[in-house]
Amino acid sequence: MSKSPRLFLLLASRLPTQRGLTLIEILVSSIVGVMVLGVALSFTVSNRNLFERDTDRIQVNQNLTAAIEIMGNDIRQAGERIAQGDFPAVEMTATELILRRRPVSEELQLCQDVTGSAAEVVVTQNPVITSGCSATAAAVANWVAESVNFPGYLYIPAQRRGVFFISGAGSDATRVATAGLTGNFTEAARLPMYLLEERRYSLGDDGVLRLTIRELAEPQVFEIANRITDFEVNVFLVGDLTPITLFGADPAHQWADIRTVEVTLTAETDVGFGRTEPRSITSRFFPRNAASRD
Repeated sequence: MSKSPRLFLLLASRLPTQRGLTLIEILVSSIVGVMVLGVALSFTVSNRNLFERDTDRIQVNQNLTAAIEIMGNDIRQAGERIAQGDFPAVEMTATELILRRRPVSEELQLCQDVTGSAAEVVVTQNPVITSGCSATAAAVANWVAESVNFPGYLYIPAQRRGVFFISGAGSDATRVATAGLTGNFTEAARLPMYLLEERRYSLGDDGVLRLTIRELAEPQVFEIANRITDFEVNVFLVGDLTPITLFGADPAHQWADIRTVEVTLTAETDVGFGRTEPRSITSRFFPRNAASRD
């Protein structure tokens, strides 16, 4: 029995020493852990910011591309079924790009005088009294049928402008409705009347590029691109390399002489650290109907 305490002490001396961490070791471990976490967090935040910037850049590019394609399609169709070279099928003001086309081929003429306004007008005569007032019954019927989709437009060639109105069936087969037609017009002027589609592109102060389509009642407005900082249109005529920024105001401007319409859209993208940089896209389009001009 006397050997048991000594044996116990001998075995205990051979066991590994058990002791806790010192304060310095705890502090060092904590600092190293915080540094590792900081590096990992910084790397994660950096990757997230890079992802967000790439996503923003892609969205801006897609935004610009889609808007350019929409405008390009409308520019190509401008002037459809319009034979007159001086008709304002393409017009660029200081704030708007305006594109016009005839969706149907029916063309009528004003066959009576109008003073002030007229709820309906004569468009054909039987027997024909005024030259040009010989629209067929089929033409008038087709006009009336299509007028439920498009507004009417009385064109005044001397002014290169016209008046929109809401059309429809008249009180008899020689007339069509002209609600909203105001002004003073003479039968002798033989003014043409069309069903017309008009599209206007404009950039608002809020950076939104809008498309306004004239409808029968209220215009339909569509937002086709946002975050736009600049909207620029240049018109190039056949045989002339000088760009025209305001097209249609000068009587010498003929839409039928247009070679190309150049459109540039610019938007801002986020590059991080509170900074942005401009991104632009430029495309040129040919109004194909100009090839069939007078």
